[in-house]
Amino acid sequence: MTTPTTTMQQRLAATRARMQTAKLDALLVSTPENRYYLTGFAGHDDGQDSAGRVVITADRVTLLTDARYAEQAVAETAGVEVRDARGDLGQLVAAVLGDAGWAPGTGDAPLPQLGIEARHLTVALQRAIMQAGQARYTVVASEDIVEPLREVKDAQEIDFTRRATEITCQTFEHLRDFLRQPQLTERAVATEILATMLRLGADALAFAPIVAGGANGARPHAMPSDRELQPHEPIIIDMGARYRGYCADMTRTVFLEDAPPLWRERYAHVLAAKDACERGIRAGLPSRAADALARDVLVAAGLGPFYLHGTGHGTGLEIHEAPRLSAFAGPDETLPAGSIITIEPGVYFSGEGGIRIENAGVVRADGCEILTFAPTDIDAMVLR
Repeated sequence: MTTPTTTMQQRLAATRARMQTAKLDALLVSTPENRYYLTGFAGHDDGQDSAGRVVITADRVTLLTDARYAEQAVAETAGVEVRDARGDLGQLVAAVLGDAGWAPGTGDAPLPQLGIEARHLTVALQRAIMQAGQARYTVVASEDIVEPLREVKDAQEIDFTRRATEITCQTFEHLRDFLRQPQLTERAVATEILATMLRLGADALAFAPIVAGGANGARPHAMPSDRELQPHEPIIIDMGARYRGYCADMTRTVFLEDAPPLWRERYAHVLAAKDACERGIRAGLPSRAADALARDVLVAAGLGPFYLHGTGHGTGLEIHEAPRLSAFAGPDETLPAGSIITIEPGVYFSGEGGIRIENAGVVRADGCEILTFAPTDIDAMVLR
């Protein structure tokens, strides 16, 4: 399924309105997620080997790509000029703007302004663009032109995320049986996650899965190792499928054979924090207040010092995007209706392990529609 042309037109119109507010006459889009959002072109970037950049003016959209992607770009876009263009990016951008009528400036007339995505484009490429544009246009390091538009999802984006979440939950159901095998390593489980998600219809992983047993689980972003999983220890599994570009994110903490009383108690507190946050989420809630919904529960249980991260973040074309649920959020940051967020409280004990439970949901005017349906009760997490 492709994004309807009318949706792309609406996104471009909204982008141009934000460009006008920022006093930009053109915008060079280099972030792959923004490129896909505005054109539908799904070419894959590999580091600085870009599949394409987009130049947006008041009346044109030009995709600069090369022969590896030209046929794909034509098939995936509509109303976009696709140029098979290789060479110095500064000269390529200057040629596009020259064709759009941007002539060298004369006299004291102000030069038009070209915005670049300051958080993504390298300093070297910025310099090349500035040198090519001398006496023709001014290069402006811009931020947050496209990203705020991506924060609120339309119905199709929510459907894609829902399907990605379904695949993730189905993968977890498979793991509940798979994990009963003896002598499994963290890496073996991570490999099984990839194979299962692809078999169930995912395009790819949303991110490298976290499988962390025992003391490794005390590191929130531990990498899977060759360590064998042991009975009675907490095993954190954080994973997500990607479907049509959109990311799912889910965490469960499981135990083999049984969960010791201390870990059951800790699990109950984290689950209560998650549940309290889910009940309290609604559109317009300040990001700090959203974080406090979960954090206050853990603080009251004496676990505040062991809660090492924010309560959640937005998901979409990127696994981490706005909005966020964080004690460090700005006072004006809120949760908009239609955004997709994670709710993922956790506690971590150095040398022992950790517990994290994570669901994702759509922020609505009157609450939060939870997309994740995998079980969270402790009995379902104990795999005998």
